[in-house]
Amino acid sequence: MDTTSKSNMTAFFEAVLLAAGTCLGAGMLALPILTGLAGFWPACLIYFLSWSVITYASFLLLEVNLAMKDGVNLVSMAKSTLSKPGEIIAFATYIFLFYGVSIAYLSGSGSIINDLLGSLFHITLPNWVGIFISLSLFGPSIYFGARTVANVNMILVIGIGVSYLLLITLGGHLVEPSKLQHVDWSYAWMGIPVIVTSFTFQNVIPTLTTYLKRDVTRLKGVIILGGLLPLCIYILWQWFVLGIVPTSGANSFTQLIHQGLPISHALKNLLKSPSVVTFSQIFAFCAIITSFLGVILGLFDFMADGFKIKKSGRGKLLLCAIIFIPPFFFSIAFPGIFLSALNYAGSFGCVTLFVLLPALMVWRKRYHLKQNSSYQAPGGKLALIAIILLGFSIFAVQICLTSGILKSS
Repeated sequence: MDTTSKSNMTAFFEAVLLAAGTCLGAGMLALPILTGLAGFWPACLIYFLSWSVITYASFLLLEVNLAMKDGVNLVSMAKSTLSKPGEIIAFATYIFLFYGVSIAYLSGSGSIINDLLGSLFHITLPNWVGIFISLSLFGPSIYFGARTVANVNMILVIGIGVSYLLLITLGGHLVEPSKLQHVDWSYAWMGIPVIVTSFTFQNVIPTLTTYLKRDVTRLKGVIILGGLLPLCIYILWQWFVLGIVPTSGANSFTQLIHQGLPISHALKNLLKSPSVVTFSQIFAFCAIITSFLGVILGLFDFMADGFKIKKSGRGKLLLCAIIFIPPFFFSIAFPGIFLSALNYAGSFGCVTLFVLLPALMVWRKRYHLKQNSSYQAPGGKLALIAIILLGFSIFAVQICLTSGILKSS
């Protein structure tokens, strides 16, 4: 195998891990809580359906992206296909979504760091300490670009794999099969908005298109594997958590929902083995940071494109300030914002940006502007109409959950 082939394989592998790592995060800390009252089997079904919808929408976004030049992001893509209204919607929604999930990820990772430090040194730290440590450790990698982020991400994904294997090996016997048989379909709607968010890596598709030199075959592979790997991990994680955490009472899913706490809080109190607790915290932390890195990498490129800031020298510093400072202060000011931030960001931001907009952009591109692309996603007008209707259905679910029409706890 020649050097070029090895380089291509390495880049593909790194791209898959970056896409998968961007998905992982919200799912690790939020999904077991929001699906626990419904049960293991309803959750698995909704995972699969959500993965299918987001994967198809990703192919639509890739089609639009490949019709553009390198370096463009969603703002330019929306402007080119949907004119000024599309540009405004894309920009506003992107800011809402990724500031929202950045706040959630910083809040969640900060909580885990504080728990770890508290366990090691028997001290209680202010909320801001863990958030500051998390941002200080991993934020600077964005300044050095996609290659550095990919390398850091690879280490963290390995950390996810190792800690998960140790967690299952040491704590798998604690899973109670009877808990996995619990089914309540009336709560199945509750997790849909965050489940959709948990398969979101589309923000890095423009970055990966450039990174993989517009190779359609490899990009399609990244979209499939980048979502399939998290799907498998989510289901395994559900098996572990839902087999341990009760639906009601102390350290239950009901309590976590009411208090807006991550799942690591309940596991810390329920798992009696210190080593199992530590591995569960490491697992959750690595997962959430991989997602955070993918989010801010996409946000970095998005802001550069949207504000026309050059990614060099002072421009990079300005971009880092724009993407880090607001989430940092919001996560400190609202420490219980984790679940609510993910819920609203997922149901409105993610669906608008990565389900509805790709379908509308492809419709406009194919049937009105007649723009050519090196790739065309499968499906014609009926498929586009179906994906748009599904997007609005998720909106309806969130509205019904918020208004109390559907059960939420």
